[in-house]
Amino acid sequence: MASRKSNERRSRRYALRNCSLTFTRANLFSFLRRGKKGPAKQPLVNLSLTGLQFLTRQKMRLEEKLRLFIDGVEGAPPVALEGRVVWTRQVPRQGIQRVGVEFTRVSHEAERSLEALESCVQDLALRVVCSGCGAAFTVKRRYEGARGRCPKCNRPVEVVDREAEAAAFAVLAEAKRPPTRVHQPVLSQKLPEEIQKFIQRAVPSRLHLAVLQHLTIQIGLGTVTSTKHLARSLQEKEHAIEGVLKHFSDWYIAKKMGVKAYNFAPIGDTKKKVLELMRLCKNPQKRGAVLATVIASEKDLKKKKKKR
Repeated sequence: MASRKSNERRSRRYALRNCSLTFTRANLFSFLRRGKKGPAKQPLVNLSLTGLQFLTRQKMRLEEKLRLFIDGVEGAPPVALEGRVVWTRQVPRQGIQRVGVEFTRVSHEAERSLEALESCVQDLALRVVCSGCGAAFTVKRRYEGARGRCPKCNRPVEVVDREAEAAAFAVLAEAKRPPTRVHQPVLSQKLPEEIQKFIQRAVPSRLHLAVLQHLTIQIGLGTVTSTKHLARSLQEKEHAIEGVLKHFSDWYIAKKMGVKAYNFAPIGDTKKKVLELMRLCKNPQKRGAVLATVIASEKDLKKKKKKR
């Protein structure tokens, strides 16, 4: 009698939601088919102590041996197992396969992990909706597959998770969507040509742009500041800030006033370009084009230094 109950318990399967597994094909040349990003996560449909079912877009063969890693069940430790494919079914018009796996070579440690996993699954809440009155209530997953009565209308209700499989299909559908392509803006169309040339010559790096923004927003036009103060504010080395300010003095953006002291006072046409550049930096639609131009100038500058 005890053995019969044990067999029934071991064959009971629990539908799972928001759980996944990874697998590799357990053969000598499996490493040749692995992608650079490692094995992909596959949505887990149901699980028992003797096997599981999952969904995948990969082609699986009967009797194929797999190494499995199950994770994502709340409160349960990850489980590493070996198994073999015992059945596969193609889902029509979706390019998805249902795969049934039977566990093989279950060690004592893996068996304990599986029992702990089953215990955690049994304690998870399952939402059940009465088909008669539409009342919703929750029961523990340990009662999945059993029949009971609705606490509101007293009609017979079967404890089944009908949403778990739909959630698994949704995971694969989401994974199939191609990544959003981010097209790089054509810089000559996004920025005025004179501003683009000004950036390439006067603001040739991200540090130059950061110093210029700090001078414009925090310091203000016509204000004298020191390299030490700027280095502390921007958390940069003082000699790097001094190099930027010397470059700005060559382009009439700043004027040297003494030892490591500069007056931020752009004049004439340079002042107009500086103010226009800062206005573009504040515009969310133009900010990316400004940064892309600065990064391109920074790369060109590094290439020139290497050639020297």
